[in-house]
Amino acid sequence: MKKRFGPLASASLIIVASFSLLLVSCGKPPYDINDPSSRAATLLDVQHALTVSDCADALSLITPLYNSIYSTNQVRMYYASAHGCNIGISFYYLLTQIAASDFSSIDGIFKSLVQLFPSTSLDTHLQSAWLATDALQSCLDLGPIMTAPDVINPLGFNPGSVRYTDRSADSNSYLMLISMAQIGNTLNRYGYTALQSPSGMGYAQGTLLPWVTKNLMKADNTGAGCALASGMLNLFDGITANSSILPSSISGAMTSVNTLLGILFTTAASAQCMADGFLSFQCDAAIERLRYRGACAEQDAAASAAAGIINVINAGWL
Repeated sequence: MKKRFGPLASASLIIVASFSLLLVSCGKPPYDINDPSSRAATLLDVQHALTVSDCADALSLITPLYNSIYSTNQVRMYYASAHGCNIGISFYYLLTQIAASDFSSIDGIFKSLVQLFPSTSLDTHLQSAWLATDALQSCLDLGPIMTAPDVINPLGFNPGSVRYTDRSADSNSYLMLISMAQIGNTLNRYGYTALQSPSGMGYAQGTLLPWVTKNLMKADNTGAGCALASGMLNLFDGITANSSILPSSISGAMTSVNTLLGILFTTAASAQCMADGFLSFQCDAAIERLRYRGACAEQDAAASAAAGIINVINAGWL
């Protein structure tokens, strides 16, 4: 049977495109963001920067376009890819790493993500994962008409949706990998004390994640706790969206993630939300909204649901 990578592979082309010989030049001209030809030239230079893994150059080139009226799904994908580059995501190499990792247990999943996506307070990996997520959630298909509860950043240049069915196939493919990075980066940052080494501890949890109640979640001015819970839900959505086109090398691992964690996390989120006094329909809506990393600041029910997810991570990551 002919192998088909589908959208998952096409998303990677942004990162691994081989345009080097066509794009090398003696210097970059000044760009006029209002000129179509100049915008096209910018995208070519972004492609080249990504090809040679010049992440900083790619970000500096694409960010003005992303933060303008000229932002398109192509621009958003390049912006997300530039941040993915900063995190260290190399598409095919990452597939090989995932295939070689242990995703057969809850503890194994978290240890693998910590190992695959290191991060400290000295790097910007976690921030890049957040910004890439925002961009990918704004890569919308032309068909869906979003309802108000689903919309993210409605007044900005890159409005998005919490529903993966509203988004393009390529964005859902890449969001699966970015969500994995976000989770691993966050666990590295907040699951260890300053004196602990993740690798030295075999990637076991060093200290409990702190955001275990609604109030602690809402008091978190970094947004990291809510974003971690959000990243878990976005990972489940990404795996679901790509279930039919996942490369065989990682399909077993990703299926294991959804099987072991998907229902467990949503059940825990709902239980914590209702334990905090919210009604079932409010909790269902809050969990849907929690795909947006800023949901906990918007509504208390989402903060409760997020705390439920954090408690499961603390219990399952040993």
